[in-house]
Amino acid sequence: NFKKSILKKISISLPFTKTVSTMKKNLKIFVVFICLAYIQIVHAQEVVPVQNGSLYSLTFAGQRFEVNAEKGARVTTFSIGDSNIIKQINGFDPNSWGSVVWPAPQSEFNWPPPRMINNGAYTASIDGNVMTFTSQPDKDGRNNQMQLMKSFWVNESDNSVSVKYSLLNKGTSPIKKAIWEIIRVPLNGISFWPTGS
Repeated sequence: NFKKSILKKISISLPFTKTVSTMKKNLKIFVVFICLAYIQIVHAQEVVPVQNGSLYSLTFAGQRFEVNAEKGARVTTFSIGDSNIIKQINGFDPNSWGSVVWPAPQSEFNWPPPRMINNGAYTASIDGNVMTFTSQPDKDGRNNQMQLMKSFWVNESDNSVSVKYSLLNKGTSPIKKAIWEIIRVPLNGISFWPTGS
């Protein structure tokens, strides 16, 4: 009976030992997996802007987003591979290219748009993964003083670019304005936008 009892205990304990060993092995694999996932998440947050003269760019997931600080901080490139969806400068109309921001409504500046905001040189800065562009103070047809700030950064979670526009009142009187973004694309393309409610 004693021998049978010992054999029974051994036969029960052996599978349990294997289970513990397997659990330890799986735990090591899980820890390695978590570490690799953490490294990937940290790496994903490190899309840092690159400066090349007046051009500031973000490159990520086969895409490129570029801003020209000297030309109204226009978005000049938003491409996937070699396909840029932003219209480039041409001799026919040297001002109608890229993506720009104007103060709305147009009735308060008529034409042309405020020069420093539309086409002037912006002061550029990089803070971590965010690139920010600040215009010189400008005014519209009603002598409203204003300044525009643009910030761009990458969201690696969905491979998108976040945009923040701020219109600052640089005068002494209250003003009412809205942000008006004009994105120019080449002819014969297809544009998509949400319909809203």
